[in-house]
Amino acid sequence: FPSHDKGRFGRGNLSGTGNYRNRLINVFGSALADAGRSYHNMNSLNYQNGIVQEEINDSENDTRNYNFRLGTDFFLSKYHTVGFITSAANNYADRSSFNRITLARQSTPNVIDSILVAGSTADNPRTQRTVNLNYRYDNTKGRILNFDLDYGNYINETRRLQPNLYYDATETYVLTEVNQRYDTPTDIDIYTAQLDFEDKLWGGNLGLGGKLSKVGSDNTFLVFDEKSGNFVQNDTLSNEFTYDEMVWAGYVSYARALGKKWNMNTGVRAEHTDITGNLRAFLPELQEPPVLQNYLNWFPTIGLQPIVTGK
Repeated sequence: FPSHDKGRFGRGNLSGTGNYRNRLINVFGSALADAGRSYHNMNSLNYQNGIVQEEINDSENDTRNYNFRLGTDFFLSKYHTVGFITSAANNYADRSSFNRITLARQSTPNVIDSILVAGSTADNPRTQRTVNLNYRYDNTKGRILNFDLDYGNYINETRRLQPNLYYDATETYVLTEVNQRYDTPTDIDIYTAQLDFEDKLWGGNLGLGGKLSKVGSDNTFLVFDEKSGNFVQNDTLSNEFTYDEMVWAGYVSYARALGKKWNMNTGVRAEHTDITGNLRAFLPELQEPPVLQNYLNWFPTIGLQPIVTGK
């Protein structure tokens, strides 16, 4: 299904979905591609610390997005189903902006002191991948067993160039020039495994389950200063940060009717969490020890609800 719209710039997309099912298999999927360009303008006037700042900000964004989702269910028998779902997305965003800020004292707002001109460019590609595997048993009489395995990967690769030029009041002579480049990639992996079981017991419903999840995140923040035409890494401002988290969780629950007027439910959930956060500096004097957390939480519940019947 194509579509298109246009303002100052144009934008369009193309998408489609599909599904096929019989007594043995169910296949479904969707895909989308879109591209376009947007424009943003903002003018502002700020009074702060005795200074008047008049700013003009123009920016343009060029984006391209592609994603799909595909899944299949296999009906092994009347009670047993195995399935998988996978998805992926690629997103690209190129951004350019122009900033011009005039600086003056609040006591003499019409007398410009200096002018800051900054024109930045940024490249921000992102990718996402997810996979799910599922097994389900359902005997249609209240006994259900469900097992899920999931994996997700998320990558963000941001690169930005930020030049800054301070001019005199006539915008003729450069007083100060500071040019910096930023590389800030992020890579996140998420793994989960979950098992849930339900069955009839003593006139009510019993639930049991457990979940294991693991998160790993690598984050890099690199700053480069331009010196004599070359960009040199600024070790004072740059760092790398890793985050690792493991969570083990389990629960048991029970619900049933108490007579004809009340429903009762109770249960308990336990979560054990192990976290390590490590910030790596590029200068020994800025290095700090990692942050470690290891704890167990209990979440008991009990509830009583009235049974509402219609007339």
